[in-house]
Amino acid sequence: MRNILPGRPQSSRQALCTVNWDGLRLVAYISGTTVIVFNGRREVLQSILVDDANSLFSLSIDEQSGNIAVADKSSVYIYRPIGRDYGDLRWTRTHVLPKEVEPSVTYLSWGSSDELLVAAQSLTLWSFLNEHEPQPIWTSPLSSPVQIAAFSPDAGLIASCGYHDRIVKVWRRLSYEQDSTRFDVSYLPHPSAIADLSWRHFWHQEQNLDNLLYTFCNDKQARSQDLARAAERALQIHRNGTNHALEHLIEVANRSPEICVILDGLGHMSAWGIENAGLKSKLAADKFNVALVDGVNVTLPMENDPDGFTQIHAFANNDASASLCVLVHSYSGQIDWYQGSFVEFFDTSARAERIRLQSCWSGHDSVVDRMVSSSDYQSFLSLTESDQVILWSKALTGAPIRKTEAQSHLAIVHATLLVDSNFAVLLHDEALSVWDMRGIEARRVSLCQLKAHGAKAVHDLGRDKTSPGRYVGVLYEDNLVECYKLYVPEEAARHESNGYHDFISRIMSTKVPVSSRTDTVGFCTTSQAISDDKCVFSLSQDGSLRTYTLSHNNDTANLITTVTLSTNIQISDVVSVLDGNVCAIVHADNHTVSVWNSKQGLYEFTHTFDDFDCIHELSWYRRKNGVLLLAAQSTYAVAILAQQRYGMDTVCNAWSLQRIIYTRAHSSHTIGSLSWFEPFQVAVGLGSQIMTFDIESDARPTNDSELSGRTVPAYDVEARHMLRQSSLPMFAPEIVARQLQAGQYDALLVNLQTLCEETKFLSQNEAVHIDVDVTLAKVLARRSSDACRGGPNPALQPTNASDFSLSEVKEQLNETIMRIAPYQLTRTQKTQLQGLIRTALRLFETNQSLDAFSRIYLFHFLSAFAHHDAANGVLPALPYVAIVYASQSQTQEALLQFILARIEEKNIKLTWSTARSLGIFLFISDKESLMVQLESVARNEYNRNTDDRNPVDCSLYYLALDKKAVLLSLWRRTIGVKEKESTIKLLSRDFQDPKWKSTALKNAYALLSRRRFEYAVAFFLLGGSLADAVSVCVNQLHDFQLAVAITRVWTGNVTDQSKAMLNLTKKVIPELAVDSSEARWMLIWSCVQSQDWPQAVRIIVYQVDDVLAAQLEARKIKLDQQQHEAEVNMPVQAMSYKSNEPTLLINFYEHLRTKLLDQGLWTRAVITPTQEWQFVTRSASWYARAGLDWLALELVVTWQFVKWQEPKRVTSKPSTAVAVDPDSTKQKSMLDDWTEPEVVTGYTSADTKKQLELTQEKASSKPKPTQFVEPSADSLLDSFGF
Repeated sequence: MRNILPGRPQSSRQALCTVNWDGLRLVAYISGTTVIVFNGRREVLQSILVDDANSLFSLSIDEQSGNIAVADKSSVYIYRPIGRDYGDLRWTRTHVLPKEVEPSVTYLSWGSSDELLVAAQSLTLWSFLNEHEPQPIWTSPLSSPVQIAAFSPDAGLIASCGYHDRIVKVWRRLSYEQDSTRFDVSYLPHPSAIADLSWRHFWHQEQNLDNLLYTFCNDKQARSQDLARAAERALQIHRNGTNHALEHLIEVANRSPEICVILDGLGHMSAWGIENAGLKSKLAADKFNVALVDGVNVTLPMENDPDGFTQIHAFANNDASASLCVLVHSYSGQIDWYQGSFVEFFDTSARAERIRLQSCWSGHDSVVDRMVSSSDYQSFLSLTESDQVILWSKALTGAPIRKTEAQSHLAIVHATLLVDSNFAVLLHDEALSVWDMRGIEARRVSLCQLKAHGAKAVHDLGRDKTSPGRYVGVLYEDNLVECYKLYVPEEAARHESNGYHDFISRIMSTKVPVSSRTDTVGFCTTSQAISDDKCVFSLSQDGSLRTYTLSHNNDTANLITTVTLSTNIQISDVVSVLDGNVCAIVHADNHTVSVWNSKQGLYEFTHTFDDFDCIHELSWYRRKNGVLLLAAQSTYAVAILAQQRYGMDTVCNAWSLQRIIYTRAHSSHTIGSLSWFEPFQVAVGLGSQIMTFDIESDARPTNDSELSGRTVPAYDVEARHMLRQSSLPMFAPEIVARQLQAGQYDALLVNLQTLCEETKFLSQNEAVHIDVDVTLAKVLARRSSDACRGGPNPALQPTNASDFSLSEVKEQLNETIMRIAPYQLTRTQKTQLQGLIRTALRLFETNQSLDAFSRIYLFHFLSAFAHHDAANGVLPALPYVAIVYASQSQTQEALLQFILARIEEKNIKLTWSTARSLGIFLFISDKESLMVQLESVARNEYNRNTDDRNPVDCSLYYLALDKKAVLLSLWRRTIGVKEKESTIKLLSRDFQDPKWKSTALKNAYALLSRRRFEYAVAFFLLGGSLADAVSVCVNQLHDFQLAVAITRVWTGNVTDQSKAMLNLTKKVIPELAVDSSEARWMLIWSCVQSQDWPQAVRIIVYQVDDVLAAQLEARKIKLDQQQHEAEVNMPVQAMSYKSNEPTLLINFYEHLRTKLLDQGLWTRAVITPTQEWQFVTRSASWYARAGLDWLALELVVTWQFVKWQEPKRVTSKPSTAVAVDPDSTKQKSMLDDWTEPEVVTGYTSADTKKQLELTQEKASSKPKPTQFVEPSADSLLDSFGF
């Protein structure tokens, strides 16, 4: 916690108390029903909520035991300290004195640690010797209520007086026995009404002094203080050298006087010493002047102030060196803590500032239920249940300080700040009021009655661009939006007229369209960082978000839809939209928050707070430099989420959990509201208190000495958050990895060559400065030399164009990379970059044997292979993007040999789990090769357990290959398997016979009931039911690749095979894609299988929710039916930002565009120019959000649009062209011989399929050879669509 606004101090005589308890300075005061306890360093030790009290008035702390007594008008509550020895000091309630004893408590005073004096209409002394039941041991009724009643330091005397009394009663204790406690009384007359009285304070309990009583009639600014110990400590500090001020202090202290200080609030101070005070002194009492000086800038209220009563508490702070602390409690609702040196305070020479204001404690006296921040976060409003409003602004110290206060006689519903927080607009049930907040006291300048009832929110809509004034929107419960125009004197003096007759005028109204009454409607949060015209949003219960721009013409208004987003989750009524671009949604479980990029339609982050009871509020914080934070508030905690770059892998997220603030450690109040406050603080309303917290709980110093060419301190929160969202350097592993993925070897070599040159003489932790413009120009020069439309894509071709040898400078790069400044590359990024250099060298070695498509697969394979679990030989699953690219390769056989050799080197067998991780049965196009690899899987599965081989483990694979005889021989050699004989007998049958087919199917269903799913698939295959086998693989085993593998190697009925494959590609894969961040590539894979290239282009270009519309609608229906299942109500992974990673999507788009151009099918029926433009801008925006500005710039500079072709028309005119065998130009597709009725999917491509069927030619019976042919030098040039 950085600062605290503890709450408005109670305007009562005993609202503030300070003692020195066993070496620990305690300062406590009461605010409302809360007791706030501080230590001598102004740190909050505890906020004690007395929730069963009405309003507290009296507070007293026992200096011996640390016990706290606090009272309202009818009850007294006793709290005992615990946990100090363990470093966790807290006070816990021990007793509540009966209510009927003292109906109107006015004053409390501790005698000994076991006795408490309670003053009201009578004086009652309570004993706590019996810990379980306190007993009153003495009481004395009085004629009038007591104003002050205080024990002397030795507990032998009591001084009391009533309101407006001129007589002080002094009660002398005659007996200390519990059963016979007695006091006698004497009287001290005074010339006028007594204002205050106090006993001389003992420095320590063993000090032997007279009980000296000070009384005050008219002078309310006098106090006493013992200087002996303060002078002694000051002497220890200033023992070296000559100090006239110290000599004066020592001279005064040697006389052992009592000091009386008189202040006038104008900076003047008069200090007097009283010598020989007390009966024990044999000398006559005398007074002398200590100091008469200026420069004591202690603020006191004016004499005519109705709330001007002030109390002053002074003490020597043990935690500071020879420091004097002065607490000024003003009944206007404020406590000021001043602190300074004793030496400087009593120095007789002229000084400008003798004492300094350290803290100002103020705030509300009732519960804060709403807080509103200004757009620049320099100030905020706090509103209470009692309709009190306080404007807090930033002081020079960075802490919030009260600027002005307002008390509304109308109930406040909502509020907003205008014009640099100079004006506030308060929304009431039936009215709208404007308040001038520029003075010490706010004043209402206008009140306008609303035209409708049920107003719930007000929002600043910005300036009028054509005429003076500002617009303010009011939202009603029935979703009506009214717009009012305010003529605010923005630069005028406080009392200057604004020059308009109508301060507020209503100009228009409209209704926000909603689908049901339960929809959430609100204003978008606007930040000063972005000027945007989106102002209203609506969110349905099924998660459909829309934002609107409010436009008007005279008295009419229109809502223009600007953003439409379907989140496909059930939500609560807690939602916040920032500038119409980013939104945060609380799910229906009230524990989960998801963050969405509403402008791009992307889901970015989800976090479930299991220890939160319920999330009540969301609040945004955005700075002009791009830093974006989100606060989620529950009943007793606040979570801070920070935006960061899109990560390179699945481990990195677009948001991170920065901190969780648990307020129970500071207060027992529930959180009423929160607001952001500069710099990087969140202000939290806890009861009547407001606490500000840093966004980082433990900000570790960094080694960054330079940031963007400027020196920054080690502890710089803003610098760290800027680094998380700033652009990455050109040599960052994120950029290098994408250049390797896309096969952009020319750009990669230029990048690494530049890095090598710049780091040759780099010192440790030195920043690398590379001219981005020059490096980008080098790359573009290479690409634009011979670019041609439709030619080979150099991004997908090997290159030898550079004379820069990476292998020769590998060691130099690895060494210099580790010397780069940490803020440019972290240690993890340096390790990643070194690994990418090794991967690049390995890829360069395969230029002559693998084509570009295979090398993209190889890149992902090498990356996964570097992170495999060597203990159990498990490989991470390769992404679908690698599988899609491998499926287009003409060197699949060479690629397969390479990866099988690599896993063999690590003693990894090609079991089914390994084959599934590699995805080989999804990309191999040759059926013979497929069958060879599946047979290898069968052998390895059988031999996986060398000590206990069981043919059950490999039955599925051998039966899929139709090698029942091999499986039968394995069963005959098996020993120790109890089902051996029955299985051999069954496998010996002829399964072409329908009878035995039926028997196999019966066994399969029996195995299903026993949950032996893999073995059941084997018997479904044995019975000839491919559809049932595929269904079990998909639904029970959840193994889509196994279903594809057994379908592709199927040797039975071709029609069954085509049906199964069509079901997998058109129905199963879209359903699986919904819950995968690889949705686009999964759908592209299905198009590759059917060779539906136009649809593949649309999948790349369209938004994911448009492509999967039918599946998302089905999921929405499922969501309605299963409302209480948490896993159903999570964001659709297909809409994740990870599914829009553009690097390889762009390359594959250009590959498909070239293919369609060659076939004459690049027409407007594929996509429109607008859609292509949106695809390019979306990709550039994704790059920018990921910190890859270099790639975004390269994309928009180099992109060229290709003209669409006219659709080919089929005519009956005889052709003189040479007949061409259609089977010689197209690879065979398994779906060519099968026509299935229409399947409901998320997309349609009927028109483009018809055009494709007119030009596509049937493939030959045997695929082309996979031997790679080295391309010519001309083919190395990058077309990139130019």
